[in-house]
Amino acid sequence: MNRNQRRGLTLIELIVVLALIGIVLGLAAPSAISITDVDHLRAASVDISSEIDYVRAMAAFNQQKYGIRYGSEYLSGDRVSFYAQLAPPEVKSEQEMRELRLEAARTGRTELDQLYPTYLDESIRIGSVALSDDERLNPEAEDIDIEVSPLGFTVGHIVYLESVENPGIIFSIEINPVTSFISITEGEKEWESLEDDR
Repeated sequence: MNRNQRRGLTLIELIVVLALIGIVLGLAAPSAISITDVDHLRAASVDISSEIDYVRAMAAFNQQKYGIRYGSEYLSGDRVSFYAQLAPPEVKSEQEMRELRLEAARTGRTELDQLYPTYLDESIRIGSVALSDDERLNPEAEDIDIEVSPLGFTVGHIVYLESVENPGIIFSIEINPVTSFISITEGEKEWESLEDDR
């Protein structure tokens, strides 16, 4: 065997192979990031729709008014979106209930007590909540309270979840007031479709 025969790769060949691997990884990474964002949004959408179903079931079971709150607050310097169950207060006297209703009417907030909030992952935020075609509220500006009747019915609304890093990735959670059906859609659901389902 000739001792001068090559047994390895030259530096140029090694650089070319590494460059090709870098190009392939560079093309695959953005789609992997988007898949991760989509998976986080889908999981958060399922969690919120499960909470809405639970609140409606509790309202119907206990024959009392419940609700759900969408909002955001600062945690460790970052603004984080949350949703929380609203439950009847633990007060018994009619006078205390009257005072709570007056305070709710004065402030525009519900007389229900907020239970422990569930915070969304920092990569996801509740972009807005549509109550009608022309009324779209921002939970970063103010908490949005949706009441659930003692029969378990709620007003129709659409919750828009979006990725913080990729604002174009949106999931819509639609609550139909007539059928009580909750649907999750990838993309921004239009209000007209909610009205057409009635």
